[in-house]
Amino acid sequence: MILFAITMSVLVLVPQSLMAQQHVVNPSDLQQQMVSSSAARQQNEATLNKFLTNDEAQKAFRDAHVTQDQVKMAVHSLSDQELAQLNAQANAAQHDINGGMGPHLATLIIVAVVIAVVIILVVTL
Repeated sequence: MILFAITMSVLVLVPQSLMAQQHVVNPSDLQQQMVSSSAARQQNEATLNKFLTNDEAQKAFRDAHVTQDQVKMAVHSLSDQELAQLNAQANAAQHDINGGMGPHLATLIIVAVVIAVVIILVVTL
């Protein structure tokens, strides 16, 4: 009987919020954020890989003795932030190239992006 009284006292005195197991972050919101982040990463990887397969980039990689597999590995090993940043640079370069930029300047931009990938590759290995 005393145990029952103690249990009832605890139940009355403990705030309902402690007993309700409320989460700070809704699990479905967390899952949605993870799915969204994963989709953004996949899109960034695909866009960057497409940019790095153009003829000028391939020539720059050959000159640096870097294989396509090494490039893909380097891109895949980038953090989300690094990948987004490099992808933004590649998109800007592609936009400039599509806008009629001279071939020499376009080549320099492509080489700059390639150099960034090579540096990341060297640092991660």
